[in-house]
Amino acid sequence: MKSEDYFINIQASMLKLCIEYAKQDVDNIYIYCFYDNKMSYVDFFFKIKGNILGKHEIIENKSDKAQLDALRVLLYNLEKINELYVKNKKEMPREMKIIYNEKTKGIQSTYNYDPSLSLGDAKYAGDLKKEWFEELKNIKE
Repeated sequence: MKSEDYFINIQASMLKLCIEYAKQDVDNIYIYCFYDNKMSYVDFFFKIKGNILGKHEIIENKSDKAQLDALRVLLYNLEKINELYVKNKKEMPREMKIIYNEKTKGIQSTYNYDPSLSLGDAKYAGDLKKEWFEELKNIKE
């Protein structure tokens, strides 16, 4: 299998997991990934009926275990992406934002390779995800 196909399959697997997690119709799925030599981070959230919602907000009685299991699988997939980049001697993006539009079945991804994207002492990868979440939440359609 070509590297590009393998990469697309990993992304599809990540999106499929999020669709199964939601157990309802979604407008969009958003997956945030951060990777550097010191840490890996993933999270996901949704747009449902025009509202941006965190994974914990969409399903009543969704257990912490279910959320942790989903995040664990996404982290595993992120590690597989890193292995692919290492195998091909390519630079791994520091940050990936993946958006899946259910209506069009389209995937839009942005990759940030900027080495200056640093967490620093006062910022965590979760803060970067939260900034993206809030940015999307504030967009008026």
